[in-house]
Amino acid sequence: ALDDAGLVPLDRVDELNFSTTRGYTVYTGSSEIRFAPGRTDEQVARLGTLVSLGQVDLDRPTLVDLGPRTVAVIRDLPAAEG
Repeated sequence: ALDDAGLVPLDRVDELNFSTTRGYTVYTGSSEIRFAPGRTDEQVARLGTLVSLGQVDLDRPTLVDLGPRTVAVIRDLPAAEG
């Protein structure tokens, strides 16, 4: 879904985790994107809006939690060393 939406190319996905209680977490080279179970299309659309408005830059070390229904939790992650 992220690749189809033009947000994260498939070759940038490093890891994908799933939990029945937390949902999906997608790890890219710099970002961590969390999705609640069952509402993926809605959450991908919200992420697309945040990116297009310049509120999220997925090329920077960023955590985006799209699980809450009415807000997205966005915070900077520490830069990777090396």
